[in-house]
Amino acid sequence: MKPKTMILMAVAIACGLGASYMTSRLLAERQDSEPDTVQVWVAKKTLDMGTLVKKPSDLFETKPFLKGTEPQNAVVKIDDLKGRQLKRTLKPGDPIRSDDIFAIGEAFLDALLPKGFRAVGLRVNLETTAAGFASLPGSRVDIISTMRRGSDRDSFSQVLLQNVLVLAADGIKDRNESGQAMAASVVTVALSTEDALKITLAKEIGPLSLVLRKFDDSAKEDVEKVTVEQLLTKTRAGKTDDTVDTDVPGPTTTVVEVKPEPKPEPRPQQAKVEPKSQPKVEPEPVEVAKAPGRWHTVTIIEGDKIRYQKFYVDENDNVIDPPAAVGGTLLPEVPNPQPNPQTPANVTPPAPRPKAPAPAN
Repeated sequence: MKPKTMILMAVAIACGLGASYMTSRLLAERQDSEPDTVQVWVAKKTLDMGTLVKKPSDLFETKPFLKGTEPQNAVVKIDDLKGRQLKRTLKPGDPIRSDDIFAIGEAFLDALLPKGFRAVGLRVNLETTAAGFASLPGSRVDIISTMRRGSDRDSFSQVLLQNVLVLAADGIKDRNESGQAMAASVVTVALSTEDALKITLAKEIGPLSLVLRKFDDSAKEDVEKVTVEQLLTKTRAGKTDDTVDTDVPGPTTTVVEVKPEPKPEPRPQQAKVEPKSQPKVEPEPVEVAKAPGRWHTVTIIEGDKIRYQKFYVDENDNVIDPPAAVGGTLLPEVPNPQPNPQTPANVTPPAPRPKAPAPAN
């Protein structure tokens, strides 16, 4: 190697060593002048317990702490706050620690409630929760109410609520890793205010059952009520009481034609003789042109009694039965209604009928 090249290499090495030495000295002097600090996240404003941190930068800011004086377990990474829920209330300037937030998958029950819903507890057992599968947190269930009353028509089971979210089973908000059924005595569900009132009233008048729905099945059924009468008669559910199911055989109806009976011919009414306070002589009836004979009224005076008798006579004054055209039968005797009638002055006893002359021998 040439002497000139060797000299240049020695100069370059010496310059590098000098620069390295000077840099280390500058860093050492700076460290001696500026103490070490740690940036810790603190609350910008008052944050209530249970607050869900969606955007950490809107709720927290950094604050420097001397190294070794920072709060124990203080959160220094912004990503550790996103999506977490606060366990306690924080005031402005309070540092946030890892013990102040729930771990991933943990949260207060109210954080799981949809907006506008309330948490309601229902007392259940294995039978009313499909052996514990309908009580798994996160499940969707239908709630059936059964009411027993005096009659079969008034006793029924109905789908009271559909597609209800189960929040917890006996205070446990998470399912077990194996996905096994969770037997519980109290199941907490999410309900609107109106539905919470319905459930509170229904559990006081009859038992409730939880029916497990298929995952992501939000369709509503039309069948909402089945009565004991429909169950016994196998009537299709969902129909009104006046609807008859065509699948169920009913009583056979035989149509019989009823012929109207012939109306009887009107019979001629007999002349009624109404009793009068004063007796009077009835006029002779009008003779029928085609009927032979005529009516003859006889006034009979028996002491202080007067009665009348009508006879139908022929042209020779012989009594005969009257034909149907003029009455059909002889009228009965009509006694005087007065107990002690007075003989009227204008009524004279009829003269005795002259006897017909005997035929000549």
